[in-house]
Amino acid sequence: MKSVARNIKNRTYPVRDEFIGSLPKDFIEKMQKEDIAENTRKIQNLFYNFSKQMQSFDIERKKNIAPEVVKLSQKLKEITQISDLSVKEYGSGKIGRTFLIETTKHKYMLKMFFHPDIIYHDPSRNHDLELKNMLLTHKYDQARRAPKLFAGKFGRDGFILMKFIDDNASKKTTGLFASGIRLIGTSDDHYDNVRGDTLLDFGMSDRREEFFNVKVTKIARLIADALDKDSPGLAKKVLTAHGQDKEFETAFAAVLEYGKVNRLLYSYDETVQKFPIKALRAFGAKASSLMLEKLTEKSLNWYDLEFMEKYYNPLEIIESWYKKFGKKLNQADSNEEVAWAFSRGITVEKLEKIGFARENIKLSVERNLYEIIHSGVSVARLKDLGFTQKDLMNAIEYSGQSGKLKLKTRVLMQTGKQKLLKLIGDKRLSRLQSLIGKTVEN
Repeated sequence: MKSVARNIKNRTYPVRDEFIGSLPKDFIEKMQKEDIAENTRKIQNLFYNFSKQMQSFDIERKKNIAPEVVKLSQKLKEITQISDLSVKEYGSGKIGRTFLIETTKHKYMLKMFFHPDIIYHDPSRNHDLELKNMLLTHKYDQARRAPKLFAGKFGRDGFILMKFIDDNASKKTTGLFASGIRLIGTSDDHYDNVRGDTLLDFGMSDRREEFFNVKVTKIARLIADALDKDSPGLAKKVLTAHGQDKEFETAFAAVLEYGKVNRLLYSYDETVQKFPIKALRAFGAKASSLMLEKLTEKSLNWYDLEFMEKYYNPLEIIESWYKKFGKKLNQADSNEEVAWAFSRGITVEKLEKIGFARENIKLSVERNLYEIIHSGVSVARLKDLGFTQKDLMNAIEYSGQSGKLKLKTRVLMQTGKQKLLKLIGDKRLSRLQSLIGKTVEN
């Protein structure tokens, strides 16, 4: 398999209809030495024919495959002479099935794809890609905790036989940034295939070209270590040793691209990981800017934005976010990010200069008005944007009536009676107190 992996790395390996690898030790230990080669071919063909048979099953109708699984188990027992061997269906996803093969000593996973005519030519998820990524991992990324590949077959009716790693696999993790330095990785969108740093399955895995360069990988590990430890001292050492190397920028960008940057945000985990602000500042303004670009590559909620405000000014944040999403906005869109920027003192004129349409700004503020009021925005700014006193009262009442927002309104009321009197007037304040069931303190 090593030569195949080398050819795959160099992109010289064509897709061939052939078997690779060898069987697990306990599959062959009861066989006579002279029978191993023939019995290996029998098992390869057994899996291959079973894979072809699975292609004929209509997944939507959930046809019962249990009898076929029993037959597979019986034939595998006969060839391996393992009396306690069993096979059972383990799981089924959108494009493939898995089967658990269990003996007294070990557990294995047999994986195959269905609907080949639909998915085979999709380069992001076909069988050949998974098999190639497994081979690359085992030859070039041996530190990666992943299931061992025993055997497989390229082609539409191929299969993968690998060691089984259950959901209780070690949750030991490296840092958020170091964990991304892998030749083969998995995005957060398919993170159910990962436990800690252990990759359970190669479904939707991606090849990270940058880390096939040894120098880039070396520098990336040093950068990641400095960020994970938030150490300005380590950051300065990296800059001194490699800051002028042509691979440095590629390495830094790759660390942020594949590191679990989203986990720094409040919306991912309320415990929030330590933000590496000291190390970023030591790396310089460009590094800090690259981090901001990465953080704003997704939709952000109010809590994310408040968290980011600790390290970046609001104008920087909204400008960076606009670069990613601004051209996709329609005038009728409302965005929490725009409302938050308004609440942080960024004027309508500045928001328009960035590129936001006035209609978009007003609608964004309107749909987040309870948050805007709580943040302390003056009534004059809201009236300049076209809101009336009645609009403010309606927004507060709406937040009180809608279950989850009721708590936010209670928080708003804690801002004081005098402020609310200015906003909504005495009669409406009485209605609000009645609605919430609480008296506003002075």
